[in-house]
Parts: sequence; C-alpha cells; structure tokens
Amino acid sequence: MKENKKIHEALVIASFPNAMFDVRLENGNVVLGYISGPMRRNCIMILPGDKVKIEVSSYDPTKGRIIFRFPKTKKGKTDSNEEVSRYDSPKGRRLLRLQRTRAKRERAEREGKEEREWQEEREWEAEREWEAERDSKDKRDSKD
Repeated sequence: MKENKKIHEALVIASFPNAMFDVRLENGNVVLGYISGPMRRNCIMILPGDKVKIEVSSYDPTKGRIIFRFPKTKKGKTDSNEEVSRYDSPKGRRLLRLQRTRAKRERAEREGKEEREWQEEREWEAEREWEAERDSKDKRDSKD
C-alpha cells in the first residue's frame, strides 16, 4: 500500500549539520526536511535561500523529503520576493566556502595551541618531578 504524499514548493530557511533543513512551505508551515537519496548521491548542494520541492507525508506532516532544488534565476535571485540568503549567488557561495575554511583553520590553530600548551605543561610538570626526585636522592646521599 502506497502512502499518500503531498508535494509542495518551499523555501529553505536554515540548514543543520546533519543534512537536515528547516523549510517554509507555501502555506507558511515550517517543516523539517531531509535530502532524498538521489539528490544525496548526485551531491546536490542545498543552502538557505534555495527554493525546493518537498514531499510531505500525511502520516507525519512535520517532516518531509526534499526531492528537487529549483535552479537559480539570473544573478542568484529567486522569482518570489521571499527572504533570500546573502550566500544565494555563486559569489556568495564562494564567500561561504571561504568563511568555512577560515573558521576550520582558526579552530585547528586554536586546538593546536591548546595541544602545545598542554604538552608544555606536562613537560614542565615532568621536569619538576625529576628535579624533586634528584634533590631527594642528593639529600639521601649527603646523609650517608
């Protein structure tokens, strides 16, 4: 038995790290959308501001499967006057990629600094312990 699904046109509002999106349907409802298998296999990127086709099950109207991303019109503008992400144009997508790589690099540098500081602290503690051991041995040797 095939389940009843309704297909809607929608606008992607927000993206989450696990390839899920908040999508606003044409009737104003916000639905949690996930990418369909063929779109995932073909590496079709979806960003906030993209216009998509989503199928929503009648059993769970809060979730839907994104089955199609509409192509952009000239200069990255959509047909409607709905809210559009500033990363909607090709130049904006490059900017987004650049910001992500910059953030990754900064995070790696921060983590690297923390790792180096942690290693230096461990080395310093080991050196202190070694000096304390040496001093205690010297004291024992001087008593004999």
